[in-house]
Amino acid sequence: MSFPIHPLIFAIFPVIFLFSLNINSLNHEEVIIPIIIVPVISLALWGLLSLVLKNSLKAGMIISVGILVFFTYGHIHNILIESDIAGDFSRHRYLLIPFFMTFVISTIYFVRTNRLLDNTTKIINGVSIAIILITLVNVASFSISETSISTENENQETNLVYHTSVPDIYLIVLDGYAGETILNSVYDYDNSEFLKSLEKYDFHIIENAKSNYPITTHTFSSMLNLKYINYVGDELGKDSKNIHPLTNMIVNNKVVQDLKSLGYKIIVLGSSVKFTTDLSEADLILCRNNDKINSEFNISLFKTSIMKPIYSLLFESHRDKTLCSLSELPNVHNKFDEPTFVLAHFLLPHPPNIFGPNGEEVEVKTIEVTDSWGDKEGYIDQVKFSNKKMLEFIESIPLDNNSPIIIIMGDHGTGSTGLISDDQKIKERMMILNAIRLPGIEEKPYDGITPVNTFRLIFNSYFGGNYEYLEDKTYLSQHSAPYNFTDVTEKLN
Repeated sequence: MSFPIHPLIFAIFPVIFLFSLNINSLNHEEVIIPIIIVPVISLALWGLLSLVLKNSLKAGMIISVGILVFFTYGHIHNILIESDIAGDFSRHRYLLIPFFMTFVISTIYFVRTNRLLDNTTKIINGVSIAIILITLVNVASFSISETSISTENENQETNLVYHTSVPDIYLIVLDGYAGETILNSVYDYDNSEFLKSLEKYDFHIIENAKSNYPITTHTFSSMLNLKYINYVGDELGKDSKNIHPLTNMIVNNKVVQDLKSLGYKIIVLGSSVKFTTDLSEADLILCRNNDKINSEFNISLFKTSIMKPIYSLLFESHRDKTLCSLSELPNVHNKFDEPTFVLAHFLLPHPPNIFGPNGEEVEVKTIEVTDSWGDKEGYIDQVKFSNKKMLEFIESIPLDNNSPIIIIMGDHGTGSTGLISDDQKIKERMMILNAIRLPGIEEKPYDGITPVNTFRLIFNSYFGGNYEYLEDKTYLSQHSAPYNFTDVTEKLN
């Protein structure tokens, strides 16, 4: 076949390829918009260039080279910045040069060549078909082999009872907020002033608090379903990377289901993370604008293209969404007359470090925002900003006899020293901030309570529940093997 179909296939391939790399965590619908837009733009450029050159084969070759240059840039840059030998060449200002030169030289060659390009077109067509078929086979294999496991919540009879004066409940998760000892020992920062301020507002600070898991999906799915999620790995296999069951457990979680049955309204403050924003039974989701355009997949697609240096200018910024949710937090108690459960997940103080200690916009020293934990000063600035906003929120809401239950916690710790099986590094990752305010009752959180038991305590104390407390355990796993759990409880104790 000498008709150039390769521009269309090469336009589809980067989308399918990126999806295949992230199929363990992405939903299929996230691919729909880019898989339409990218080929349409490519075909339009091919048609326009065909008219200019009066040769569809030459135009096809130029467009295909352009697509390959455009969508391989980010992948090459990622490889280089992880390399110890790349040096300054990994900087955009230098790396862009060979990519632009490749496109310019290829364009000049195809414009000037007298070759008919029929055989070359047939070969490139065949190669393009082969690589996309291989990628589609991988996607299909995952879809077929994806194990259907039960993540439904068991019908445990808890006898929850609604009272006329039930309090509002705020679950505020500050992503990557490390525990006090880690802030002291690793970051040389004394956080005691903030903790003392919380205690003045009747917060109980869990000393040496630990997370049950080191990954956001794990902590949320466990805490919001009042159980450990190791059984998911038992069914999928410890080598599985499929976290769809966990995200489904977050979107359809037991805490929300039980609170809805008690007459609560559910309010979610949108975050940069889709699975903690799109709760299926939420009555109101705030700050979730332009999710189709600003999806994680679309941003990743641009970050793996030659647009990587300026991708942050093309999407609604993570900063804007965070500021929107922070501004809504003090006012959500006025949204409904009924008692409310507020879930607010802030990607703070987790990198990227884009907030100063007072929320000022940080002057980015490079043209790329980094997700590295290495900038300790930037991380502490975001800790200070998080502290400031939490105290402003607490001071803005009524703390009367029916004042709210408030949980302010980190989902996991930090990773400045890496996430491997070294005792100190495990402590850095697993030790968190955990501050719980339980007004109007004598029972306080017991020492060493972990997130999996938080709502067991709340349901028992306020709604007559009869949940037994689970043994407080901590399990280590890594993103590369999310279900390969190691019990590190004793190391932390």
